[in-house]
Amino acid sequence: MLQWLPESEGNLICFKASGKVTDTEYRLLLPKINEVLARSSSLKLFGDFSDFEGWEWAHALDKFTFAMDDVERVAIFDGERGKELAELAATTLKDSDVRYFEDKNTALIWVKN
Repeated sequence: MLQWLPESEGNLICFKASGKVTDTEYRLLLPKINEVLARSSSLKLFGDFSDFEGWEWAHALDKFTFAMDDVERVAIFDGERGKELAELAATTLKDSDVRYFEDKNTALIWVKN
């Protein structure tokens, strides 16, 4: 499940990925991402992957088609898989500052600045 978090504000998008994320859930999040992009020239992303189990679709990276060039910062909070996800995000979002955090509050403070 993908869930929009209340910490989202301005150009900061905060979400939680739990269990297996489906294509339908991802598509429901896209309009919100596009709304933020319509108001801002860049995005900051915070992702809580602490309960994430994976994607239910093949070629997940192909799904992340929203303005990748507009992503300024990415904070990934997670226990076990976070480092792997951060490396994947850094490879995909080459011009973005991507960091992995083991503490949610530290991640939120960093991504907001």
